[in-house]
Amino acid sequence: MEMTLDCLKKEQTHLAGLRDHSQKMEQDLRDLRSENPSSDLEEALDFLKGMETATSMMWKWTTDASAILKGDQVFSLSKILLQTAVQMHMHLGIQRNGGLVAVHNINGVSATFPVEKDGGRLLVHAGSTQNRPPQAGCRLVKLEHIKSCIDPSCALTFLDISLRGQLLGRVFIRLLGCTKQSRCFLMMCTGETGCNFLNTRFHRLWWSNQPGEHMWVGDYDHRDGSGGTLHPEILHEIKELPEKKTQVAITQGLVAGRYGKCNSSIFRVYTRSSDTVEEAAFGRVEYGLNILKGRSPV
Repeated sequence: MEMTLDCLKKEQTHLAGLRDHSQKMEQDLRDLRSENPSSDLEEALDFLKGMETATSMMWKWTTDASAILKGDQVFSLSKILLQTAVQMHMHLGIQRNGGLVAVHNINGVSATFPVEKDGGRLLVHAGSTQNRPPQAGCRLVKLEHIKSCIDPSCALTFLDISLRGQLLGRVFIRLLGCTKQSRCFLMMCTGETGCNFLNTRFHRLWWSNQPGEHMWVGDYDHRDGSGGTLHPEILHEIKELPEKKTQVAITQGLVAGRYGKCNSSIFRVYTRSSDTVEEAAFGRVEYGLNILKGRSPV
């Protein structure tokens, strides 16, 4: 018993040390960000080089710490680091038009993930080995660094909706908890395994103009509702996650998977409320539901 208590105390001390270290690094990074580069070119370059070195060291620490402690401090520091990388990129005038791109290896092949700045958000588009190589001046960030900023239990995801090649708008979906279906959806949105929702169509509309109306989508491989096979890497990732079956009232904007099939990428979006309940919900539309309402499968 004494040995167990001793081990617990050591572990608590270790976690407290990580927390204190992260708080200090967070404050140091905030102080760095509050400084403005000098108008003198050489001094400005020295400032940016020093900032680059500091952030590189902090990236490494954050990646290591996130594997041990997935607390608020780690997420907070990770987000500040990512924001700092974007700020530094914008300060470099010669690279301002190059954009920000995340990179990740998929089966030994380098894939690129376009990153878009949308107000205060950084939106990571689905990655692909078929995307164009980053143009000169692009700021490259590892995908795992961006993922360290994301809490998968409440991640905000998005889908770009098009009709006959014309962009209609963007639907933002907030995930509800860490379950097999929510993690599968998140990994399909990033495309980190090589499979994603790009060019996937809404293949079916159920209960049209009635309570509980919903649209089916997510069949990335067959696009007709007969596919939705998950990549082995996704199956491995969700293996230990719970298969949550909590009854949720059906309201417009609710996002759910298939009943009893957590090994499928197919999901549905409710566009009308109902007085019944849903047992496979994993997300909810926060913004953009109007884009889907009243439309037939396309």
